Amino acid sequence: MTPADMDGILRGFRYPHSSNKIGEGDYGDVFRSRYRGRSYAVKILKGDSETKKYFYERIEAIGPLLKHPNLVSLRGCIVRGYHYIVMDYIDGIQLTSEVIARHFSIRRYADLTSVPSFSFCSSRYREFRRRRNNCAKIVQQVSSTLAYLHQNHYIYRDLKKENLIVVMRRRKLEKVTLIDLDSIRHIDTDDGYPPKNEGEVIRKRRFSLIGVPLSSSPQFVNENEEYTTKADCWSLGILIYYLFTRSHPFASIISSSEIYLKNIYDSQLTIPDYVPDAAKDLIEKLLQKKEEDRPSLQEIENHPFFTI
Repeated sequence: MTPADMDGILRGFRYPHSSNKIGEGDYGDVFRSRYRGRSYAVKILKGDSETKKYFYERIEAIGPLLKHPNLVSLRGCIVRGYHYIVMDYIDGIQLTSEVIARHFSIRRYADLTSVPSFSFCSSRYREFRRRRNNCAKIVQQVSSTLAYLHQNHYIYRDLKKENLIVVMRRRKLEKVTLIDLDSIRHIDTDDGYPPKNEGEVIRKRRFSLIGVPLSSSPQFVNENEEYTTKADCWSLGILIYYLFTRSHPFASIISSSEIYLKNIYDSQLTIPDYVPDAAKDLIEKLLQKKEEDRPSLQEIENHPFFTI
């Protein structure tokens, strides 16, 4: 995309007076812009100059290298007073708690996890099955996207429902897209950028804290520990649990990282009986407290959960 195109996209809204705001996060606000009949999502980075420069340069380096149908595409980066990140606009809805309650959670259908055969055609059972299938499909697509990143030596680091946009057709999930590129980093280099040459690859796992602790692995939250791509596996387990139950397995509110870690290590994972057995098994595997006990995403690719 040429600088002229980028300027044309930026003219599609008037920051900071634009009414086209579609999202906000810790590191920037996102606006919708139209240019030549097409919509784009424009993120304006915020923070001090050093923070903005760090995220801008890393997204600029990593974004063009990542191509996956369930990962938002970067169209370009440009500095015009502000630091702008231009991405494809995803025409869908954010995976909020309300959307999960409407299309995914089966908590209200707990009595249907074990039903006699004559109930299979009931409207409530069809709704239960729709929600259960939506859960399996969204997790499969998210898992495929994370597996792609891991295979290419990247870690997502900030998997949470707020970073997912879903497209629904007739109340069935069609597609989910991971929309945030801020936290992705290369796992083999000291600064998180892709290695420029083999001599710069130092095979060092980092332990910087970023993201939402409620969806982060204990190794990720504990700054005295190193973490690997299996931090994303933990976050996937948290997502599956929340999709089915609309609750968090360890805590709903935390006041500090120390309390969150204590909740994890002092608590026994309890999964409601109404969660399907295949989903329970996958959640238990992904929420192992030790990284070495968690499977990789390649190892769960053919898990029975994806065929329920």
